[in-house]
Amino acid sequence: MNADPFGECQDSYFIGFLNNKAASQNRLVFLLSGRKEAPVDLSLPQYTRELTLVPHRITGVSIAPDREIVTQFGAYSSDRSIILAYNEESASADACSSFPIQANYREIEEYRAVSFHRSYNRDSTFNSTILVIGSEDDTQVNITATQNSVGHLNSKEGYTHIRKGEMSSITIGKYESLTISSVMDLTGTAITASHPVAVYSGHECANIPRYSSSCDHLVEQIPPVNVLGTCYVAAAFAGRDNGDYIRVVAVNPETYIKVRCTKSGAVQYNEEVGPFSDGAFFEFFIAMDWHCTFDTNKPAMVVQFSGTDLGESDSSDPFMVVLSDVKKLMNEIPFYSIDFGGASYTHYINVVVPKEFYDNTAILLDDDPLSSYEHLIEGVKFDKCGNFVVIRLAVSPGYHFLHHSSPEAGLGLTVYGFAADTSYGYSPGFKQGEIIHNSKDTQNTELEQ
Repeated sequence: MNADPFGECQDSYFIGFLNNKAASQNRLVFLLSGRKEAPVDLSLPQYTRELTLVPHRITGVSIAPDREIVTQFGAYSSDRSIILAYNEESASADACSSFPIQANYREIEEYRAVSFHRSYNRDSTFNSTILVIGSEDDTQVNITATQNSVGHLNSKEGYTHIRKGEMSSITIGKYESLTISSVMDLTGTAITASHPVAVYSGHECANIPRYSSSCDHLVEQIPPVNVLGTCYVAAAFAGRDNGDYIRVVAVNPETYIKVRCTKSGAVQYNEEVGPFSDGAFFEFFIAMDWHCTFDTNKPAMVVQFSGTDLGESDSSDPFMVVLSDVKKLMNEIPFYSIDFGGASYTHYINVVVPKEFYDNTAILLDDDPLSSYEHLIEGVKFDKCGNFVVIRLAVSPGYHFLHHSSPEAGLGLTVYGFAADTSYGYSPGFKQGEIIHNSKDTQNTELEQ
């Protein structure tokens, strides 16, 4: 093996794990291959390995439950592979899809964190958390936090106090991680870095809604500001009687948000809100079976939160998913409905496709047409981004491969599952997103069922 296995021909992924409510179980990384064999290099503090992903298979890597361990993967972007991190403890789990940290790098990287409210239970000691991982030495990280917080380097003793609204600077090295935490909500916290970094954000164990009695882990890798878009679709998660929460996080001043929601074609909500300042957020509740569009005048980050079971027939706890802009889609998407560990999940996917490419015989799941699966559809429309179709369906546990038979068509995907007292959710959309969609269908036409 070469001294530096992560050469220019590979994308680099840096994976770390936020503190969960405990640290008793190993953390897991799943590598999902596409149509062809995919070479991957893995670097841990203890060793470096070469892996070869067999087509249409999952390769799992188990990592000790230590927040100081950072894992680096090198994968060829042309292989359509997906890297998924899974952080599970008893009754507290979530997953996130990783994406290469240098794919969209600019001179200064910029991020906005996302978490959730503090629980109404004032005895709760669980924190909002941000994890920043360095890919190069002498990386200056600037933090402007929305709440008083503390920073901790995994390589040093002690903590740095970070005052609300004041910029703090901390230098990190390659493989070094910086954890920022607060008992208060850190959503909107600004992170900038002088070299490429990976940023993860979430909550050790969040109550959603905040008055609910139980909590669950939240985590997502946060995309840099420069890849965010202005057109997002969110559909209420299937398999639940309660709805979900949406946060639209502004990354620019004077951000306006137009929200339009339908249920069975009937408009339920249609309003514009704003302006929002940089780092501020709009929180919105999506009722059961609502399908909503979020149209912003400037790029923004849109995050969907599943809430705690509030007396439903099937139990579940919170998770969060950073949604992808519908103008950045993928033609082929491997994904994993997590079938590992102590939880027995019921699995679902939400798929978004431009209306002109909706054909339930051309959208293929594991090479079977969508028409062979029981599914729900609803059309949604933007003023400026065209018309789309949202598809929701249950799927079996394990590896799956979603694609469209037309190479010009793109798909957006959210993967999620519910079990007793836990859940998970993720979107692989920021990995590739190579299809830039410019809709031809901008008329207010009815969706043909």
